Amino acid sequence: MKLPHTILKGDSKLCPRIVQLNEEIIKGQLKELVRGSVEETLNKLLEKEAESLTQAARYERSEARQGYRSGHYNRNLTTTSGDVMLHMPRLKGVSFETAIIERYRRRESGVVPKSKVKIVAKMLKAIHAQESKKASREKAKAVVAELRAMKLKEAAKKVEDGIEETLTYCDFPSEHWTRIRTNNVIERLNREIRRRTRVVGTFPDGNSALMLVCARLRHVAGTQWGNKKYMNMKHLEAALYDASIAG
Repeated sequence: MKLPHTILKGDSKLCPRIVQLNEEIIKGQLKELVRGSVEETLNKLLEKEAESLTQAARYERSEARQGYRSGHYNRNLTTTSGDVMLHMPRLKGVSFETAIIERYRRRESGVVPKSKVKIVAKMLKAIHAQESKKASREKAKAVVAELRAMKLKEAAKKVEDGIEETLTYCDFPSEHWTRIRTNNVIERLNREIRRRTRVVGTFPDGNSALMLVCARLRHVAGTQWGNKKYMNMKHLEAALYDASIAG
């Protein structure tokens, strides 16, 4: 990248070359470099996705081919690095429904910068480490104030608006709190589904993938794994009994 500079006049032996960097021009060139890199990367991902669906590269002759190329159409996508032009593949014989753009948007729409994610995560965990719902509310207020001090106003608003709904699990016995507020059961099921679908790799259509997922869900529901006790309900029964006496 060529940088603008000025050379001081005078005797070259007495006055060496001094370079002055134009920060505005450099920032503009760097921003364009990043924008171009994002555009190139997204288009390469779209191309790879098209190859995976058709099971063949562009212009490749293959017996395993599932579909054919029919050119592409341009689509503009606004990113934090600037507007990028995407070349969306047109396919014949197979449906092209990409999830790349939506995943990229979700990644860019985060309200916390990457440099502060770990700090904010610790702050949020501290809310749920309290011994009571009242203490969690007070901690949440302190976290909101701290987030605003860090100039993370949108993150502070999300915590403030959603804290009451988030702390609903505190209405249950404390022995159940961790299991209610986490989604370990769902994640375990998702991991099992991913394990099975990765073996197949590419599905001819959405119905084929749905059939495999449904078959796995039926297997889970019909085996001992689906009958495992996740929570000891005696704690809840005791809490309901105490509440009925107090009422």
